[in-house]
Amino acid sequence: MVDRAGQEGFNFTEQLKAEREKIIHEAITDLQKTNPQIFEEGIDANNWDTIYALVSESVITKNQLIPQEADVVVKEALGQVSGWGPLMEFIVGRPDAPEITEVQIVPQGKKPPNIFYCKHGRPHYAGNHYFKDSYDAVLKFCRKIVEASGRELIKDAPIVDAWMKDMSRLAVAAYNVCPQGISASIRKTPLAREPIPLEAMVKNGTIPQIYYDMEKDLLIPGGASVSVNGRTDSGKTTFYTGRMGLVNPQERVIIGETSFEMFLPNLPNCFNMVEVVVGGKKILTMKDICESVLRNNPDWFVASEIRGAEIVSAAIVAESLSGKFGATFHASDVISFENKIFGLYQQQGITLTNVHRKTQSMFNFLVFLDKDAYGRRILMELVEITDDGYETILKLDEDEYAATQGTVRRWIYNKPISQKRLSRLAFRGAKNVELYTQVKEKHHYAQEVQH
Repeated sequence: MVDRAGQEGFNFTEQLKAEREKIIHEAITDLQKTNPQIFEEGIDANNWDTIYALVSESVITKNQLIPQEADVVVKEALGQVSGWGPLMEFIVGRPDAPEITEVQIVPQGKKPPNIFYCKHGRPHYAGNHYFKDSYDAVLKFCRKIVEASGRELIKDAPIVDAWMKDMSRLAVAAYNVCPQGISASIRKTPLAREPIPLEAMVKNGTIPQIYYDMEKDLLIPGGASVSVNGRTDSGKTTFYTGRMGLVNPQERVIIGETSFEMFLPNLPNCFNMVEVVVGGKKILTMKDICESVLRNNPDWFVASEIRGAEIVSAAIVAESLSGKFGATFHASDVISFENKIFGLYQQQGITLTNVHRKTQSMFNFLVFLDKDAYGRRILMELVEITDDGYETILKLDEDEYAATQGTVRRWIYNKPISQKRLSRLAFRGAKNVELYTQVKEKHHYAQEVQH
């Protein structure tokens, strides 16, 4: 870099910043001409070494930089290439990057914002050194992502969801919406991590072995329609993705989502349909997706996160498929699930006179998940919807959990699935049905976990 420190009125910090930005701009321009594919593909663990070498060569070979300067400039250039800016380390560049699912920007007024990252269901503090210029730096970072997605982040539209080029999703609240500054979160693309299979959920204590056996022998091969429910961040999408790993790869699977979260690389005949927003206006909604899905002739359809007008069309799909339908809802138990269904219909001007019959027409089973104080996602209950109401098949023993302070997770096998349902599942392809006609062992344990 040019030495001008002896000049009167010289501001070394500003000059260093300006020259660094110039070098980065020239490097990025050069790369856009010589290697445009890296801007289209994004950066991940598979291409990190190649892109790092390209960026380093573009920066270092054309500029006389000392090693410390070169390292800073290369990192900033890589941040621009990836679209993640100063947060790039959370997608690649640190050992635990593949385990990180979300990055959060928490405003602190005039101070630099705090950065948190989430992995294994828990937030972790990363520091406040990522955006040193506080408000303006965060605004510039978020606005660049938003504008690249074809939207605007302005005072008249201060809350925006935007796709990043690697299919991660930015949610930002700016201007007067958040008095402390700009709040933002980036949920990483599901393409960046492999789905967690149900077998792994047995090993980590999310579910007992008996539940996995039911999925493998009965629910999946028998085409059961299942709703997976829980509060925010209870692991609904992760759980549904895991159970769909047991589906026959030849079957046609369609997933409807508000945003891309459920990735099933094991299913070659599977694709996702997501809502489309242009100019701040939804031009394709979940309701539209549900109304069109039957024309694509699915074997399975999963409506991820039903929360609005799509409830009516989703129910029609469920009743048309008569099995192999799935959905997720924010509900913690049967009562809140029924209230959710009733409320969603009422929002559409329809008052259900028999909520149970409506839920029975859509689903055969309800699964409820939750997250404990240690951030562990846990199966709370498996419920069968019968002609007479709701029957608990499997349930976490919360008394045992409390008595052992969470070191022992035990599930109570309350009663077998009804013979009527077992026969229907067998008709559709379930196997080993005779093993589930009676409860042979009442208690089922997960491994003891230290925390």
